[in-house]
Amino acid sequence: MIFALALTLAAIPRPAHAALLQGVQQLSCPAANGTPEDPSYPVRKAAFAALTANNAAEAQRLFRCAATENANDRVALAQLAYLDIRAGDKPAAIQDIERLRALNAITPELELQIGYLYYAQRRLEPARLAFERALKYDDPAIKTKAQSALAVIEAEAPRRWTSLYLDTQYMERFHDQILDGDARAYQRLGPEWPVSFYAHTRLLRDTASHAGALPQIFSDNAALFGGGLFLQSLRAHWYVNAEGNEAYLFKENTRGKTDWVPDWRAWGGYFRSWPEKPERLGFEANGSIGFYSRYQHDTISYLQPREVAGLFHLGSFAFTGFAQENFSLDTNRLFYNNVAEVTPGLEIRSLRLPVASLRAEYVRGWYLPVPADAQNLNPYGTEYHDIRIRLLLWKSSSLDRRAGNEGPEQ
Repeated sequence: MIFALALTLAAIPRPAHAALLQGVQQLSCPAANGTPEDPSYPVRKAAFAALTANNAAEAQRLFRCAATENANDRVALAQLAYLDIRAGDKPAAIQDIERLRALNAITPELELQIGYLYYAQRRLEPARLAFERALKYDDPAIKTKAQSALAVIEAEAPRRWTSLYLDTQYMERFHDQILDGDARAYQRLGPEWPVSFYAHTRLLRDTASHAGALPQIFSDNAALFGGGLFLQSLRAHWYVNAEGNEAYLFKENTRGKTDWVPDWRAWGGYFRSWPEKPERLGFEANGSIGFYSRYQHDTISYLQPREVAGLFHLGSFAFTGFAQENFSLDTNRLFYNNVAEVTPGLEIRSLRLPVASLRAEYVRGWYLPVPADAQNLNPYGTEYHDIRIRLLLWKSSSLDRRAGNEGPEQ
């Protein structure tokens, strides 16, 4: 589908001498001297003669003169639209085709072409509408191309979509099992708005957590139900979330007793990989900073760059090596949220199930300096080692990017 769009757009040559074309178009138009019924006929006739002589620039100029002389000259506008497309003048071609639409003279092919032109300008909603109009014609070839183009646009900028995310991991250091599962349903608030509303439910469980003065070894133990706003421009690598939930706490700890409690959070982040789908060598930039009301009104930031290297394939499985660096900081200066880690690992993905991966990680970590009173509560010393096994499953739009961690985690 993407290749269909790319090949169609690639077939539109760009002008080699834009300045020369502008100069030609600025020449005065010849006198029309047509009939009252068809005042631009002589100019249009000269334009067809230039077209026959393979003088596309002169034909383009004369057809524009004809369309200027007679705003209802549908033939001149149609020819001019194709010549503008051929010359790579997308704004002029769009204007010509929209004038034909106003005259109820647009053809199925031109409806398809204006969709491609809007897509090339990243005006996805007008492109979507053009391709939807093209679907209404009976031409099977037009329908097929329009359907392919709409599938590409829907993948890039859906009006509504769902996101499913599951991260299960085993931490050998504490013989701990952690689960983070999240399901979201998004609805864009406007056709081309960068803001979407979502409703979601999230489950966070940690088998090694204990009640008491410190949340020993905890990630979190709660079920969240709520919704929020998601801000991200198309193809942007940054994002902003604001979310409100009711959280049910499964264990008593410093964040409250086992009960329903409010949970407000807002965070922003950045995620980008070079290249988009690395086969051999790649780099990922990933980070976020957010405020979490339920975690003692804490502001926590993460920085998680990752280097990846494709190793080999074994049957339908791809093996990738990686090295990830984790840095966590929080304003409450709690020792378990102030760490630096170096994490080399191995990731295995099935080519038949690309939404899942299995990771084995070795972690070398250091607790960062915190105030003395907080450091005195740290029973683990200044550094640690860990082996972690992670299974990740996800299904999301390209718009839905988030950091690998969210909230406190030891």
